[in-house]
Amino acid sequence: MKTGLKRVGYAMITAQDATTTTYGDVTWLTSTEAGGREYKADPTGTIKEIYADSQLVYQAEAGAGYDIELTLIDIIDDIREDWFGDVSYSNGMLEKSTNTERPRFALLLADDDTSDIGNTEIFYNCACKERPSLSGKTEEKGNSARATTQKNNHIIMAK
Repeated sequence: MKTGLKRVGYAMITAQDATTTTYGDVTWLTSTEAGGREYKADPTGTIKEIYADSQLVYQAEAGAGYDIELTLIDIIDDIREDWFGDVSYSNGMLEKSTNTERPRFALLLADDDTSDIGNTEIFYNCACKERPSLSGKTEEKGNSARATTQKNNHIIMAK
């Protein structure tokens, strides 16, 4: 039984052709900077069913990967560069990419479980289909310690 999300990591695609995909080293996100809060991976695709004599005789899934919603504590510059193709400058400025083709990567989600071994889900050939939503809030009554959670960071895994 899963007990909690332990680590989030990714590996960028370094080379890809019609038959082979090569990934770089895994980058594990630092918990205090961009740690994982939660994720949800919904399968996409269709189910083909064939009936004969009023009963189901064949069923096949035409899987199209997963639609993954990942919530992180924050989206750091490394993620913006690697997942969205943004460019960071030495003066601290970040230029948003206007490229419609997003970089591709493998997403790794490591869960703790009751077996003390853990479980790591690996989703290959992922790309962010939209930018994360952003929000901010003013400090009130000395309460400045709060997480900036980026929701709706949808990632699609291609078939």
